[in-house]
Amino acid sequence: MGNLIEKSGNLFNSAPDAIGQGINVEGVMGAGIAKTFASLYPEMLREYVALCKSDGITPGTAWVWADDRSDDIVLNIASQDRRGANARLIWLRTGLVDAIRQLRVIRPETSVIALPRIGCGIGGLEWKDVVSIYIEVAADEDVDIEVWTQ
Repeated sequence: MGNLIEKSGNLFNSAPDAIGQGINVEGVMGAGIAKTFASLYPEMLREYVALCKSDGITPGTAWVWADDRSDDIVLNIASQDRRGANARLIWLRTGLVDAIRQLRVIRPETSVIALPRIGCGIGGLEWKDVVSIYIEVAADEDVDIEVWTQ
């Protein structure tokens, strides 16, 4: 049974099996933590833009990206249909489950993922609702979820 582990500091200094973020399906990573992901992983950004242009990702799904130059894996969880306060709890939940299941194909031994408070900033969601989803998914999928705040 997985657990929720609250952490403080820089998500990018963590060492889980994968790190994740919420994304929109417009192909824009221009604000919030997404902007940091885009600057750290420019190849991921290029692939993400192309994927969105071809309608290759929909809200409530995930796109798992593995960096060819490192062991980094990024869980891109489509929690929004467009930029702004448009995140939906159902999309976050189904996208997170999809991300974990895809990750287990790449890394079957997955036991820990690290996430920010997806959708709780620009996305318009409330932490009390998001944390409930994280706890439920961690238990159902038997994975520890580290939640990072600055």
